[in-house]
Amino acid sequence: MFDPVSEFEVGDPVDLELEGAFDWIAIERELRRDDEERTWGNTVPSGLAALEIDADTRCEAGLSDAQLIDAIVGFDRVAAWAQARQARLLAEFARRRPGDDPTLVATDKPCTVSRFAPDEVGLALTQARLTAKARLGRSVQLEQVLPETLALWERGRLDERRVSAICDATHYLSVETARAVQQRVLERAPEQTLGQLKAALKRAVIAADPEGAAERHQAARRDRRVSISEEQDGMASLWALMSAADAQAGYQWLTRLALGCGKDDPRGMDARRADLAAALLSGRLTNAAPDPGSDTNTDSDTNTNTDSGADSGAEPASNPDDPDSDADPDTGSDTGVGSERDEATDAGTDAGTDAGDAADADDQGGAGVGGAV
Repeated sequence: MFDPVSEFEVGDPVDLELEGAFDWIAIERELRRDDEERTWGNTVPSGLAALEIDADTRCEAGLSDAQLIDAIVGFDRVAAWAQARQARLLAEFARRRPGDDPTLVATDKPCTVSRFAPDEVGLALTQARLTAKARLGRSVQLEQVLPETLALWERGRLDERRVSAICDATHYLSVETARAVQQRVLERAPEQTLGQLKAALKRAVIAADPEGAAERHQAARRDRRVSISEEQDGMASLWALMSAADAQAGYQWLTRLALGCGKDDPRGMDARRADLAAALLSGRLTNAAPDPGSDTNTDSDTNTNTDSGADSGAEPASNPDDPDSDADPDTGSDTGVGSERDEATDAGTDAGTDAGDAADADDQGGAGVGGAV
């Protein structure tokens, strides 16, 4: 009834469709090349792997807990692969848009990327110009300086945040030093958290270039700035990038003033610091430095000037001639702003009151201050 099916002989021509099927077999062998059992989480990420995970996880309710975790890991690796592939494309686009100075990358100045390239990318991705330029610069840095990091990202072993940490830590280094730092951290980076990787990068940078710490600090210090961004519900964020010493000193001073508000203050420490920063920066709370040419007693000047400021409504400091005064001359004597604990208490309380009253006004937006170090 049916014609017998002849078997293929060696040397017979192969049908084109059947020949195409062998490519899929090769891809499957590539995915299964390791001895360990292949799962979604340990599969080499690719477009095929993405299709497989997507098809196998369409019914989420039918997956076990272990399968859910494995699929989450698999999608995370696929996302990393896609971002790394996009970075390669961005680097190629940057190569086709040469700039003026090949020594400047990822800055808002002429660099290896044409001044108009970020506008093209930003328009396509609906991103701000500086964001697009940073992405172009990072892609060029990865391809030209840190290719091993890019390859590990493309294999899904690193996520975007860890790749960005490596790029940021090596941004101001020479090519040779940057690669030395990469070599020291890359092996353990896939198993480290972001915080652990950043700590390892700091140690690696010091080990690779101990003599260049001062120069790197000066280069980074040139980027110090203050910016403001809008938040929800009438709030705003005030952000400052400054030296570590200045940021620590400012935060400690705000904390000291906040502690001086007293235990009866219902606000938390974060709210106190925010209100005090707003009062100081807006001029509602001021500190008058002692006049070196004044004939008035130095101790009296210190007590009086610390809490001065007509706009703040601060109460006068304790009178040293008053026997009931409880000023402690040993507290905070080296701050240069106030040397008495009760002065800090009065300043913190008055500033918190002024800032709290101002925050209730309809035309005021809250602001948080942070120092990035």
